[in-house]
Amino acid sequence: MTAIPGMPVVAENLTVRIVDTDLEWLLLDDVSGIVRLRGQGDWGVFEDLIREFEWQGETRILIAGEKVLLTEANIPSQQQRQIQQALPFAVEEQLAVDVESCHFVQGERKPEGMLPVLVISRQYLRDVLDRFGSIGLSPEYVGVDLLQLVRPPAGINIMIDGQRAHLLTAELRGASTELQHLGFCFELIDDQENGPVSVTLHEHDRSVSERFVAEIEAGSSSPVTLSVLDAPPLETMCRGYRGTMNLLQGEFRVQKKRTSSEGWKVAAILTGGAILIHLMLSLGEGLFLSQRADGFRREAEAMYTTIFPNDRNVQDLRRRWIAHLGGDNSAEGSRFLSLFGQVASRLNGSKLVLQNVNFNESRGDLILQLIGPRSEQFVTYTQSLAEDGIVAEIGTISQSDDAVRGSIKIKAREHRE
Repeated sequence: MTAIPGMPVVAENLTVRIVDTDLEWLLLDDVSGIVRLRGQGDWGVFEDLIREFEWQGETRILIAGEKVLLTEANIPSQQQRQIQQALPFAVEEQLAVDVESCHFVQGERKPEGMLPVLVISRQYLRDVLDRFGSIGLSPEYVGVDLLQLVRPPAGINIMIDGQRAHLLTAELRGASTELQHLGFCFELIDDQENGPVSVTLHEHDRSVSERFVAEIEAGSSSPVTLSVLDAPPLETMCRGYRGTMNLLQGEFRVQKKRTSSEGWKVAAILTGGAILIHLMLSLGEGLFLSQRADGFRREAEAMYTTIFPNDRNVQDLRRRWIAHLGGDNSAEGSRFLSLFGQVASRLNGSKLVLQNVNFNESRGDLILQLIGPRSEQFVTYTQSLAEDGIVAEIGTISQSDDAVRGSIKIKAREHRE
């Protein structure tokens, strides 16, 4: 079976049923109801097909009902952890194998308080998942074909499925069996059930099942109705998909895919978190800068107090510096601070360290004593001042083993020749 040429990729679900070593698959578009692919064969045929096929939607696996035990347990506790711990021991007497080798899945609690329980070989389930994983398929649902039957309000539903048959009761008890054992299986279940019996089959299965249906009719004390399915059994199961008792629980649980709405929620949460972090960082930066400013202010006040110990008026530190440098009515102090501010701003990033400052009021000369790693830094610094329109020239330079010391003479604009 091959893909339909030019088939568009749409929202559709692939269902694969495993019966012994045979596989049956169906690709159904749940929106349009169109079957886009169907087939059956062994693992090799399926693997060759699926590698060349492309679709969107879920991958669902149905395991034959013969591989599981569908039973029930009386566990009063409502706590999930306690229920999981008690399940193996509650059904242990019904098992022919060690409970440690089994995987247990519970269904929704019945009105009378009993819990439906599905038991399967842990190793078999692991082998199935590994086989699908080897060809890149990660199923969202692994269930049992028996539980895809419609649960009757009363009595028993029976589906003829080729050479197999499925029986499901209103109490959610049931089994899958070979068609030849249908009558025996029905008697075991019908002993404890009263109600109508509904038998469904596909037209292709009518001839091979007539004898077994007759046995049901002869052995039942309740009315038996026979109806013909519009589609083959697997297609009927897929169209009535219920997702009942997913085996992907406990150690086999898989991460659910996020829906688009969940994706938007995650994006909104991440965006809100990013904004909150930005605000916190901005607040932290503001507090840091405020602390740095307070530190510089305290250092400036300490320096002023050291130089002018007899001056107690330090309310306006800048005005007091100007007054000491050139007087309140003199422009010299303002000129010094303005000029020094310009040349000091260029020191950032120059790798030069200021060691001493000398300002000549009468000539307007500002002498900077600097130290740096190389003499080239002095030249570069002088050129950067020239770009700001400041006349600067290198004075003396002396080279030591690990540094260069020198002076730079700077003239204010109104003292230029």
